[in-house]
Amino acid sequence: MLNKKIKKLFVLGAACLMLTSCGEIIAKPNGYDEDKILENIELEGSDLNNLMSTIYDAMHDSSTLSKTTIAILNEKLFEHYFGSYSAIEAAYKDNTKVAALVNEHKAYQELDEDGNRLTTQEAKELEANRVKRTFERIQNLVSDKLYSTLESSDYKDKDGLFSEKLFALGVYKKLYQLDPTGTYVKWNDFISHYSFYDPILLVPYTDLYNEETSSWDDKGNTQQKGIIHITSVTNSSDDNTPSPFGYYREYIVNEILPDIYQHMLAQYYLYSQEYSSLGSKYARKVTYISIAPNGEQIYSTKHADLVNYFARVNVLTGDKAATDLYSLQDAWVGYKLSDAEKALLEGANFKKVTVDVTLNDNGLPALTDEATLADFKETYKEILSEDGLTLSYYEGTLFGSVIEQFRKIHPSDIKNSSKSAESKFSGNNTHSYYEGLVDELNALTQKKMVVDEWGLKADGFASLDSTIKERLMSISVATDLEKPAEGETYSSNYLQYTENSGNFYLLPEQRLPSDPIPFVLSSGTTKYIVQVEEAASVAKLSKRGNASNKYAPLEAEDIAYEICNLLADDGTVKTNTMEFLLEESEILYHDDKILEYFKSNYASLFED
Repeated sequence: MLNKKIKKLFVLGAACLMLTSCGEIIAKPNGYDEDKILENIELEGSDLNNLMSTIYDAMHDSSTLSKTTIAILNEKLFEHYFGSYSAIEAAYKDNTKVAALVNEHKAYQELDEDGNRLTTQEAKELEANRVKRTFERIQNLVSDKLYSTLESSDYKDKDGLFSEKLFALGVYKKLYQLDPTGTYVKWNDFISHYSFYDPILLVPYTDLYNEETSSWDDKGNTQQKGIIHITSVTNSSDDNTPSPFGYYREYIVNEILPDIYQHMLAQYYLYSQEYSSLGSKYARKVTYISIAPNGEQIYSTKHADLVNYFARVNVLTGDKAATDLYSLQDAWVGYKLSDAEKALLEGANFKKVTVDVTLNDNGLPALTDEATLADFKETYKEILSEDGLTLSYYEGTLFGSVIEQFRKIHPSDIKNSSKSAESKFSGNNTHSYYEGLVDELNALTQKKMVVDEWGLKADGFASLDSTIKERLMSISVATDLEKPAEGETYSSNYLQYTENSGNFYLLPEQRLPSDPIPFVLSSGTTKYIVQVEEAASVAKLSKRGNASNKYAPLEAEDIAYEICNLLADDGTVKTNTMEFLLEESEILYHDDKILEYFKSNYASLFED
């Protein structure tokens, strides 16, 4: 029998599903016009009835019905609990609109244990912060999901570079509008009025949305050139106005936001219904680096020399900026170095050398491509001498080893030329040696040895050695993560605190008393440094009335939502979320197949 909490049930022969408490769900395409929907359709070898049968079958096909139904339902549930995207954005940008949004939508409201709305100043601050967090979480999730899509090989050109034009064409082929003004619908018309960025190498740590400035960035905040038109719109029309999400608004709204709505609802469910369990998930916020040897036997310990020097000098005596693990990573890569990174290498006794990377006559016409060589000189002019192909590097760095391998190629001295180097840089004689060198340099810029994220004991920090991760997850890390009072000495068996930087570093279980840098951890030949920023626990996240709660209410809630963010995509959590939200809603089922879908997936809702 139907659960008494779901009060109404209708089974009709229409593909429609309604939330009576949230508003009617109408699944129609953008620009839907019943009078024009069949205009210009040529039914070659078919007739109207066959066409409508095909449409009906597609709507009710088992492989798409559930996805379509859940996407529509999640959007309506999200709007019921959080408000429309446009309303959230408006409140985020205008504080005077926050109160109205909060009053209308339950997910923002601060309630007491009996479900009554609180009106204290603290409650109002929490509610306003929830609006801000909701908007920023949506932007960050869109940025992450979109960038992950851009990395697909489907959108790379022959040189392995991301091509915005290929991506836009892929979006267009999915029948999404690209022109924000709605003027140029056909592909050829669109590309004759709009431009694309040149192909570009995508690099790690790119965020299309910059949370610090609350803005989207075509360059992803890290690239020198544009990636995609996510903010600016280039149109020859004088009255063109930029659109949120640029060319890709319709694609993002239809392809990305539905999953994000589901994710956000799951976060809300976890926070409101499972809060007491969040602290037991062993959530940690860390920044760590893992550096392995570069593969050249003569430099097998150089990575350790660099890490140890960084630990002794930068960590023990430097300020916050000096302990930036990204600078350690970039120094080890050794390519396009800053002055601080050069100082690191020189302090660790890395030798700087200058060499010529000219390959004169290699005897293979396919590999003596003058255009490629000219291209190479132009692209890498910042590391090359003005009058030739001379460059400098530090021996033992990853960049240095690439150059040393390249210089083993001797086209005019076949006997002494390295066959493995020839094969590596020419792709088995399929392209110029300089093209191969470009590939190797591109690979260097894509190195990612620093991880800066939240993670759980059950899921996270995949590149961290299992023994180190197990120690990181000890409850003692959570209890010891507290800065000492002025004049007090910090003491912990799990963490080392450096006062100058304000950082906590994870310690190994076994260490020598005389070791000045015990926080340089090892697993085989790989070296790690782990900065611990947050370590949640049940006691620390208790909401009220617990002396062991080390967080202020706003801070505790932000941390709790970070944990919810990590858990929200779990399959069981998604099911529990939907069951909880459906029980709170009055549902009218207007289609027998949709009803069967819900009976199959949420059986508990239809039991006594």
